[in-house]
Amino acid sequence: MATQLLFPPANQPPNHLAYVEWFTPFSATPDPRHSMYKVTRFIWSGERVASIIPVSNISCSVHLIPKFRAIVP
Repeated sequence: MATQLLFPPANQPPNHLAYVEWFTPFSATPDPRHSMYKVTRFIWSGERVASIIPVSNISCSVHLIPKFRAIVP
């Protein structure tokens, strides 16, 4: 099995992984129109930052609402 070649028996990979896209920290104050905090995608060298992490490292999920423009594509 390929995982046995990559990981020694004492250091086995987790069974369940999650793909996570990272966002910036919350803004300092909520938006006055809807009292919600703004976040944006975390970009490094022009690329979105993402990770594959063990599910056990996730403490809670967050629902993000998109910012709609005047015309939705």
